[in-house]
Amino acid sequence: MPRAIWSGSLSFGLVNIPVRLVSAVVDRGLHFHQLHDRDGARIHEQRVCSKDGEIVPLAHIVKGYEISKGRSVPVTQEELEALAPEKTRAIALESFVPLEEINPVYFQHPYYLLPGTGAGGKGSSSAGTPADAAYALLRGVLAQSKRVGIARMVMRGKEDLVALRAVNEALSLSVLWFFDEVIRPDKLEGLPALGKGSGKVPEKQLELAQQIVKSLSGEFKPERYKDDYRERVLEMVRRKAKGETPKKAAAVAEPKSNVVDLMEALRASLGPSGPKAAKPRRANRSRRAM
Repeated sequence: MPRAIWSGSLSFGLVNIPVRLVSAVVDRGLHFHQLHDRDGARIHEQRVCSKDGEIVPLAHIVKGYEISKGRSVPVTQEELEALAPEKTRAIALESFVPLEEINPVYFQHPYYLLPGTGAGGKGSSSAGTPADAAYALLRGVLAQSKRVGIARMVMRGKEDLVALRAVNEALSLSVLWFFDEVIRPDKLEGLPALGKGSGKVPEKQLELAQQIVKSLSGEFKPERYKDDYRERVLEMVRRKAKGETPKKAAAVAEPKSNVVDLMEALRASLGPSGPKAAKPRRANRSRRAM
């Protein structure tokens, strides 16, 4: 069971539900230490002044906000605390919107919102308490209405915009990016002007592409996708720890573009006997090592 990182109350109209927040994901990313190549010892970072080259103790380091290149304004912790959002332990639902209206790009880190200690004892909910009934009611109405609750909450001294939705028997809370933090598609350059002139997609191409989509359609089953890159790296580390020499990676040829004859590529994708069933590909995400 993940440890609660926040606790407070969730207000739904005039109803207040004690809740606690736990992370919905586990970071499985690969994290490496920096070592000295000569003796394998850990490397320690030091804070060095860019002006005189001296090592600066942490007690003499202050925050600064750069307002122009090479010019920063120092800011004290007291000044930041004076402007910090009110330290409230409440999540107040402000509106309910259809889930499909929220662009997935707005979603950040996911959490689960569980009944708090006031709902069912020490860290678990026992059926029958008024708070449990209110939690179940909100979860049920979100699932039935297929809507997402939008609210604000203060966590780690920062005010966040959050979305609350029903996920099976639990309430899921996702921190959202604010509007001015998301890059809108109309601000991007180099996109084809679909539907206009040369950018209009021919109907025949759409029909063939729809056949490919239909042949590959199915239910999303996340357990079928594994991080192969992570598994290969861990296996290589285990072999090196035993004194084995890792094999060199084979050269991988970059796929060539075949958009010269798009219709021919679409027909070839379907094959001579129509759509082919394709096996789901495993995720091969090469995460940046931290």
